[in-house]
Amino acid sequence: SRESVRFEVESVGIFLEPGRLTFIAGQETLDCGAKQFYPGATLMDVVLRYLSTTVHHFLQHLKVIKLITSEIQSKINSSMENKYFIQMFALVESLIYYANSIESNETILLKLKAVSTKIKLTDEQNEYLYDVLLENTQCIKQANIYSNVLSGLMDARGNIINNNMNLLLKKLTLINVVFLPLNLLAGIGGMSEFSMMTHPVRWWISYPLFVAGMAGLAWVSWFFIVKVLERNPK
Repeated sequence: SRESVRFEVESVGIFLEPGRLTFIAGQETLDCGAKQFYPGATLMDVVLRYLSTTVHHFLQHLKVIKLITSEIQSKINSSMENKYFIQMFALVESLIYYANSIESNETILLKLKAVSTKIKLTDEQNEYLYDVLLENTQCIKQANIYSNVLSGLMDARGNIINNNMNLLLKKLTLINVVFLPLNLLAGIGGMSEFSMMTHPVRWWISYPLFVAGMAGLAWVSWFFIVKVLERNPK
C-alpha cells in the first residue's frame, strides 16, 4: 500500500492454422509457460492451456488486489491522507478493466465451445474447455464482487477521512479555546508590567501563583468544554 499500484491488461491475438500457431502481443515476450508445450500436445492443446493460464493469472491478481485492498482499508481508517484513497480508486479502475477483459475471454471460450464439433475437439479437449470456461465464469463473478464492494466503500472511506479530519480540527479547536484566555491574561500582564502590579508581593511568590492560577483556569476551561458542552450540546 506504500506505492501506487495499477493493474493493467493487454490484448493477445491467437491465429490457429493447420500446422501453425501464431501469437500477436504488444510486448516482445509472451508469458506462456513451459507446461503448455508438454510432449504430445497438439496446437489446440496449447491454445486451451494458454487460455487456462490466462484465467489463473487473473485469479492470482484478484487475490493480490484483495490483500492490497485490506491493507489500504486499515490505512484509511487511521489516516487522513488522500494517497490511500487514490490508490483504492486506482484498484477500482483496474477491476473494471479486469471484469471487461475476463468477460471478453468468456466470449472466446463460448465461441470455441460452439464450434467444438467443427474444429474437431476431442472429448478430453471438450472437458478441459468446459473446466476453463467454468473457472473463467467464477473469475468474472469474483472480479465483479470486488469491484462492486470497492465502489460501494469509496463513499464510506471518504466519510471516514472527513471524520478523522473533523476529529483533529475538534482537538485543535479545544486547545485553542483553552489557551485563548491564558494568552489574554499573559498579554495584559505583560503590557501592565506584572511586576509593578504585584510589587508588594515578592516575585518568587507572585509568579508561581500567577502560573498556578493560569493552570487552574485552563483546567476549568477544558472541563467546561469537554464535560459540560459535550453532555449538553444544545
